[in-house]
Amino acid sequence: MIQNDLDKILGFYEPGVLHLRINTDENIFDLNSLIFSNPELFSTFLHEYIHFLQNITTTFGLFQTSFYINYIKDLNKTVLQLDSNLFETPVKLNDDFYSNTNIQLLNLYTGDNNPIDYIKYDYYIEEPIEFTDNEDNKFYPLKYKVFYYNKKGKSLNFHFGATCIKEYVAHAIQSDYQLNVSHPDVPYLVAELIVQKEYPEIGNNKRMMIALCDISLMAYDPARQFFAILKELKNSNYVPKNENDLILFVKKQLNFVNKNGTTSQNELFEETQKQVISHLNDALKSKIFAKDLAWLIHILNNAYRIRIDNPNFMNMFIEEPNKLSLYFLDLFKKLGSPFYSNINFESGYVPPRDTVFASQPYMLLVFKQIINVYSGGLKCNLHEFCLKSNEEIVNDYCVSAPWKRTKLDGKCPFIQFWITWGLENKSPIEKH
Repeated sequence: MIQNDLDKILGFYEPGVLHLRINTDENIFDLNSLIFSNPELFSTFLHEYIHFLQNITTTFGLFQTSFYINYIKDLNKTVLQLDSNLFETPVKLNDDFYSNTNIQLLNLYTGDNNPIDYIKYDYYIEEPIEFTDNEDNKFYPLKYKVFYYNKKGKSLNFHFGATCIKEYVAHAIQSDYQLNVSHPDVPYLVAELIVQKEYPEIGNNKRMMIALCDISLMAYDPARQFFAILKELKNSNYVPKNENDLILFVKKQLNFVNKNGTTSQNELFEETQKQVISHLNDALKSKIFAKDLAWLIHILNNAYRIRIDNPNFMNMFIEEPNKLSLYFLDLFKKLGSPFYSNINFESGYVPPRDTVFASQPYMLLVFKQIINVYSGGLKCNLHEFCLKSNEEIVNDYCVSAPWKRTKLDGKCPFIQFWITWGLENKSPIEKH
């Protein structure tokens, strides 16, 4: 499974499960108070909120969610197809499932995420990587290797991908809100360092860089889109007048070609969004998830309209240091927030203004707990949260064998999914 090991000292966002975590013991439930009581902590929340927006307003973000849901569906199918009610862990997918290939592709598209404090960018290369899908078809996506010099002048390289592109946008917006924000060059600043050398005509313009990185995320492979845009600008000897000019240039010059023909940037985004909604409808088909499903579809549709109506919206969030724009505040009201928590699992959630409430905004985190069981884990890590929010549903099985709760009264979130997906008679083989 994909694991993001980015620097998590201050906080992180988990794409696919819509969870934002701030690593503090301070209560962050009231965001309006947090803005004034702890501006630095709120700027961390803002940084992670940008990642939430990238998750629901970009093609790559939606692809991550689609992958996550398909992955757990494939694990469920594998277990349900077994003759025995007992299954071994970790559960291994057979070659009939696309998730095996997609795990490798998502790792390729994501790139490295280990922080590097300082780099002097030198050059990049494209390295074809051979993949074989579940029908034995071979294809060769590109790996982008960035070469640089470290502080000692030694030449090194790393794998550049979506992480570096996403983190640049979040860093750039956060540093406009809170001056003097400091992050390592990799993954937070390297996109800018590359463009300053490869195409300095836009590399020294932060707003242009935000637009470049944002539209690079409108593809399954953001690094390929990123470098394709730079090549096209160079070959056309074109210098965009502003961010909107750059976005129009990319939409006109760069489309996606597949066996079915040509697909535009917006068409791929719309197609991917529809796939995610279809997967969610399938995974959350039980009536007990009706409100949560309505909430997810509502924010995805609002996110779609935000992207289509104003492709440069990421550049419109900050009015001046420590002051969010009216545009951002209106966007926040349209989308609300994901489920967010601190290190003590004291949590919050802001619903969108259209009164579409999730009854369990943390529910996609349950997917992660079930994957943990399939990987050999014994504990549901939502245990602490449930203790704080609804202690009556907690018992000893939560930390030793959550799947056994099907035999008990009271339906915890884990068991709601376990039963909905037809797993109530399935159990992992317990290892002693």
